[in-house]
Amino acid sequence: MAFTLFTALLAPAPSAAKEDWNHPMGKEWYLDLARCETGNSTARMYPLNPHSSYVSRFGIYKKTWDFWNDTPARKVHKLSFGAQARGVDRIAFYGHTENGQQRGPAGLYGWGAIRHNCNGLNDQLCKSHHPVVIKKRRCK
Repeated sequence: MAFTLFTALLAPAPSAAKEDWNHPMGKEWYLDLARCETGNSTARMYPLNPHSSYVSRFGIYKKTWDFWNDTPARKVHKLSFGAQARGVDRIAFYGHTENGQQRGPAGLYGWGAIRHNCNGLNDQLCKSHHPVVIKKRRCK
C-alpha cells in the first residue's frame, strides 16, 4: 500500500508533461502563421541573415516588434516560441502598454499569410470561439 502511494507521488502529473499554451488560438495556428510568413521551419529563427529588418519565428519587422513588445528586437532570438507568440497576440489582438501609454492592436490583416488564407489561417480564425478573436476577425 505504501509502495503504491510512493510510486504514485513520483509519477509526473499528466499536465506537468504538457506545455502550457495560453493564447487565443491553438499552437498549430501560430506554427502555420510562422511557416507561411517566413517560409522557414519554425525550428529555425528568422532571419537567416542577421542584418535583416525582420525578427522572430514570425518574420516581424523590427520596429513593429519594438513598438508592441518589451523585449527589444535584437533579443527576440532568446525568447521561446510561446513568448514570441505572445508578441503576435499583442500586435494582433491585445495591444500593449508601455510607460503608461496604451497602444492598441494593429489587427490580424497586416500579415499577408492571414489576408491570403495561407494554410487556412483565416478560416481557422472564423471558426474560433475566443472573444478576442471574434472581435478582430473578418469572415464571409
